[in-house]
Amino acid sequence: MNKPLVTLATLLLCAAGAAQAQVAQADIDLWTKNYDGQELSQSVAKCTAPVIPEVSTNNKDIKAVMDDFNRWNDCYEGAVEKLGLDREPVSHVPAPVRFGMTVDQYKEAQVHMDKVYAKAIEDIGKQASPVIASYTNWRAKTEDYVTKTENDRKVSAQLQEMLADQRKKAGVSTWGRGASGTVSR
Repeated sequence: MNKPLVTLATLLLCAAGAAQAQVAQADIDLWTKNYDGQELSQSVAKCTAPVIPEVSTNNKDIKAVMDDFNRWNDCYEGAVEKLGLDREPVSHVPAPVRFGMTVDQYKEAQVHMDKVYAKAIEDIGKQASPVIASYTNWRAKTEDYVTKTENDRKVSAQLQEMLADQRKKAGVSTWGRGASGTVSR
């Protein structure tokens, strides 16, 4: 084996041993057994839930609800992003502690952190579900109302058009009045 590689490997092993000696057992225990990740799911609790009515019947109210929900959703997505789900949960253990662990302690930290993050994700989902369900319900009912209102307007306009056509055919300019404007009997 090449002497510089042996020396480098020896230095790395010594550095790892020194790191292990400097990391307090309490720090290792925190990340392998005691860390509960409570702050992870609390970040969503800081997101002010929007006030969502059963249904909105005008554009101003619809816009207000959508703006409130979008504000909450931005906060929620930020809280989820803070979890750093693009990385392994164990990577959230501070580097000095991670590098000071033995292989077995590192594996224990991996298992523990996976459980902590799974629970945080579940808790965040439980906090978000009622808001999302309420918004989904509101949106469906509001869309139904808007569709019904638009249909009612179309039917009303069609009815008015049919009545106007009937009056023209009968020679009546306004309902119940003759072409001269006098009431017909």
